[in-house]
Amino acid sequence: IASGLRKPGTCNILYPWQATSLISQMPLRKLPGVGHRTMKLLKPALEQTFPGRCPRRNNNQQSVIWTCRDLMQTPVVLMLQCLRTLPGSEETRNRMVAHFKDMCEGVDDTHVVDDDGGLSKVVSCENSFRRGTIKTREAVNSALHDLYDRLPRLVQHRIECSRHKQSLAYPTVLSVVARLCVDKTHPAIVASGRSRPLVTRRKQCRFDG
Repeated sequence: IASGLRKPGTCNILYPWQATSLISQMPLRKLPGVGHRTMKLLKPALEQTFPGRCPRRNNNQQSVIWTCRDLMQTPVVLMLQCLRTLPGSEETRNRMVAHFKDMCEGVDDTHVVDDDGGLSKVVSCENSFRRGTIKTREAVNSALHDLYDRLPRLVQHRIECSRHKQSLAYPTVLSVVARLCVDKTHPAIVASGRSRPLVTRRKQCRFDG
């Protein structure tokens, strides 16, 4: 549940007497299963529960970071109303809401599977550039081609090094993340109040191997 906290160790022991206080302050997006789509669906329920925290339009107020404590105070009926567009039965959505509530209290019944020292599920390659050196579309394409050339070699090396070649999970999703240097008057920088004019953009798609 709390593997994303206190990086880079990413190893937190949740004792029963500490779990609630630790997780209650954790951003809701860090909960497993609460991705962009789920967060978008739950947002109306959170805003209805906490109307005073909703940012007004056309102003420079910082966007709201919803926490696990906020979800714990949100009525179940509101959450179910927001999730009714998801595929599946009402019972499935009830179980989903109950699971989210449990995780906010530090309770997770997900089985921990020992992969016997298996390789990481994530294979990544990246590159960094001095500020102002990548300014054109051609420069961006050139930088991407370098990553395209390196990524297959990393995947092949992963296969060769694995002790579980037969059950090795091949990549199923490709994700491209770029950190852009923008003007300090950029809306995202103004809204966040950050001093460094950097904006992160992420795109991903399914990959069939």
